[in-house]
Amino acid sequence: MRRSLPSRAFLLAGLALLSGCMNASSLQTARVVPRGEDRASVGFGTTHITNTDFRLPYGEVMYRYGIWENVDVGAHVTLLGTSAIDAKVQLMADDRFALSSGLKFGTLEITSTVPDPNDPSRSIELKSGVAQLIVPVYVSYDVGTHLTLYGSPKYLLNATMGSDQTAITHFAGTTLGVQLGDSWGLLVEATALYGFSTSNLQLQGNAAIFWTPRWL
Repeated sequence: MRRSLPSRAFLLAGLALLSGCMNASSLQTARVVPRGEDRASVGFGTTHITNTDFRLPYGEVMYRYGIWENVDVGAHVTLLGTSAIDAKVQLMADDRFALSSGLKFGTLEITSTVPDPNDPSRSIELKSGVAQLIVPVYVSYDVGTHLTLYGSPKYLLNATMGSDQTAITHFAGTTLGVQLGDSWGLLVEATALYGFSTSNLQLQGNAAIFWTPRWL
């Protein structure tokens, strides 16, 4: 990804906006993938940050695998160039209700071309990146065999790293969604995140199809 930007400060400001929407979607209920089974999803989303003109559509792919009875792990990639890995632990579950939590870590790296501060007629390349830690809680309720309502309150910590400075930002918010289907189907959700350093609200919508590949 390349951009012509006038300064390092503007680059970091742009990265700060991007960092908030790196991997804020959930696209899963509170139930973990059963041990030895897997699940894939492909979808799209869009992000809008209030009080700005920042709007960003993107595609995303996620894969999950159950490694233990109550633990699954996942990998998440978006067409923005972001990537993330996570783990989810199921804390309780019955016939209808489920509760779980986990950790998610994501990264984004951007190489940008900016004017050389010592010679404006020349350009130099700057490499910058974002590291993101998410602590989510997942709650879901099975209305029926093919209908599940879910929510995911979450805290996000973003470290935006430029060539000569690092900015730390904090977000908190929640995702509300619905799953239609069982072994395959549709996920639709909406996310709202509040940025404590910017006082802006980030609104995100996502939809994805999911299925059980049964590759293993």
